[in-house]
Amino acid sequence: MKRILFLTTQFNHGGVERSLIEVCKVLDPAKYDITLFLRNDKTELIGLLPDYVKVIVNRDGHYYRKPKAILYKAASVLWRPFSAKRSEACEKKLAAFVYRQKIENPAKRFFAHEKFDVVVSYTVHLCTEMALLINGARHYVFFHSEEADFHQDITSRAFPNYDKIVAVGPGVEILLREAFPQFNNKIIQLCNYIDAPKIWALAKDIPQDVSDAKSSGRLMFATSARMVAEKGYDLAVGAAKILRDHGIDFQWFFLGDGDQRPAVEKLVAQYGLENIIHLKGFVKNPYPYMSACDIYVHPAHLEAQPLAIMEALVLGKAIVSTDSLGGKAVLNYGEKGLLVSQDAQSIAEGVLRFIRDPDLKASFENRYTPEDNLKEKKEYAEKWDALLSE
Repeated sequence: MKRILFLTTQFNHGGVERSLIEVCKVLDPAKYDITLFLRNDKTELIGLLPDYVKVIVNRDGHYYRKPKAILYKAASVLWRPFSAKRSEACEKKLAAFVYRQKIENPAKRFFAHEKFDVVVSYTVHLCTEMALLINGARHYVFFHSEEADFHQDITSRAFPNYDKIVAVGPGVEILLREAFPQFNNKIIQLCNYIDAPKIWALAKDIPQDVSDAKSSGRLMFATSARMVAEKGYDLAVGAAKILRDHGIDFQWFFLGDGDQRPAVEKLVAQYGLENIIHLKGFVKNPYPYMSACDIYVHPAHLEAQPLAIMEALVLGKAIVSTDSLGGKAVLNYGEKGLLVSQDAQSIAEGVLRFIRDPDLKASFENRYTPEDNLKEKKEYAEKWDALLSE
């Protein structure tokens, strides 16, 4: 039995977490002993992992309290009135010390005497450097971002030491090959997989607000993503205002939370959209909302391989997506949904196209079949087996 270690930052409500759940589910527990390490204690989705996955949660975040860190901080404060240069030098030493502690401490504490067949940094972050400190026959790193300069300081240091650099979509593979030609022999592609039967089952658990929305007779839209800048919720609010000004009667469910929520709430209030846009925050089961909506809208600026769009396709939805790298790839450059520019006006116009042309909307709906899912699952498991058997 092969020992596999996955490292990631957290396990709350992002697409990376959901994709890793599917990885663990397709790996045969008779062949693989799986351990998952989390850098912090955001663990909302842990219960969705298979029981055979061992989970280690790093709960030590007090690196600034260590004696050496306190010494650097004190020196910085003491030097501040006399020499800004020396004070700044102490701050830099403090930052470097804490950074190394974040990488080295958990590696030693949890894995000093462990040996794995494969160590996987499933995100490019501190885990990527930490993974290289853990004894493993092979080391793989996964790249989920559309930004080639994403954590460039880490990639420049770590990528030369990895056996494989895995892109989660065709667009990401192209991006990585262009950005890191020196690693072309290491770069491979392994797309995400969606557990369609599970999504179909969960979509039947309809909450009251979805029932109320459907019985109201108003059109219903949905967007599911973390509420962070790159996901473009501000564009969705702008599109909602344009649609409202066109006299469209609708309501729009925003499913997700994040640091941009206060800004989004302010924009909703500024445009007077409180009765149109419903900010649901983190929803453990977003599928009833996505299944019930008339149009699924994905307004992101940046995407690698957006799981939410893949889930909307599985649910048979007509989709309007911005032309992010991942949006274009998943929708096959407009074959599976409408692709629009990354601005509020274009998003609104895409939605209006579906509203005004029911035949066009119907042509994009209900294309995904159980047979498609069986094929995808088989191929996904085979690709993982091949990767872990190298």
